[in-house]
Amino acid sequence: MKVCLDGLGEVCIFLGMTKKQINAAISHFNLEVAGKAGDGCYYFIDTKTGKAVSEAEPVWIGSMSHLNKSQWIEEAETAAKVRDEIVYLDTFEHPAIVVLRPRVY
Repeated sequence: MKVCLDGLGEVCIFLGMTKKQINAAISHFNLEVAGKAGDGCYYFIDTKTGKAVSEAEPVWIGSMSHLNKSQWIEEAETAAKVRDEIVYLDTFEHPAIVVLRPRVY
């Protein structure tokens, strides 16, 4: 465990969670964390399809240990909701949706 001071003088505690621990904590969402240290970006893989949940926002942090367990669960829950909304919409037979934007002349 590391303790640091941020720019505001508040204490931050890095719990040092590993990818294995994070994936165990979020497994009930059928997601896994992907990415590696140094990339600064982590994303989620759907364990049922093996595909990235590309519609969900990536997690932009320098190291996995910068988020605690509850923060990783919150990020995974958000990604799962986005994934489930996309899958839900894909189950309907619908014509192409065209978004009309007003033109300014």
